[in-house]
Amino acid sequence: MNDQDEPRFVSIWQPRDSVQAGMIREALEQSKVNVYIDNETLSSVRFGGIGIAAGGMNVMVPENEVEQARKILADLGIE
Repeated sequence: MNDQDEPRFVSIWQPRDSVQAGMIREALEQSKVNVYIDNETLSSVRFGGIGIAAGGMNVMVPENEVEQARKILADLGIE
């Protein structure tokens, strides 16, 4: 397998905090969308157990799943 066989992931959203990131990831995973949160652990600062974005988390999905993922976000009221 070479790099051309691997899907290219793109950012579709920058969550405001780790709670929103987790909610988005869960919704996408339940809909069978491949997803990961880029910079999730590096960009969070903990305040009373709630992560606050400090450096730019990104919701990442494969290019060929962007349309489906954006529809799911819209259905959640995240646009």
